[in-house]
Amino acid sequence: MSNTAIDLETVGWGFTGVSEFSPPTSASEAAVVLVSDQPNDRLATQIKPLCEYLGVSLEQVSTSEGLGHTLRTTRPVAVVSDCQAGVLGIWHIIEAVVAHDRHLPTLVVTGSDRKMGQVVQGVAKLWQAEGVETMPGAPATKDLVEFLFRAGMRSGIEGLLAA
Repeated sequence: MSNTAIDLETVGWGFTGVSEFSPPTSASEAAVVLVSDQPNDRLATQIKPLCEYLGVSLEQVSTSEGLGHTLRTTRPVAVVSDCQAGVLGIWHIIEAVVAHDRHLPTLVVTGSDRKMGQVVQGVAKLWQAEGVETMPGAPATKDLVEFLFRAGMRSGIEGLLAA
């Protein structure tokens, strides 16, 4: 896996530029990025204690621009978002993730709209995002733990791996 990510300065479908990033080497360097415009929503409330337990920081952003900046300035192991941003918001979120690392584990909680999961997977396919997962409804804590475990396996960070 390469440590090179595409820096998107897009005009239509065109990509320009390349940026380098360094993956985290320990849980204390790692971050989980939560994309939500509601600081105390259910997803934030669920994931915050998990990140504290795992020893990773939780970075919360409310826009795709904020996501892009956070991905460039932290060492993310995963991105978690909900679909409240709508299709256009999901498009920009996946675009920002791909600009950083198309393999970065990204969980999109689709809520009760079954078609939204298909939309998210379609957008991920268009952007060639290989780490996107969807989860319908409100995720159970065990589902978030499993997602973070898989993200830990991908990153190789021992703090995120089961003992």
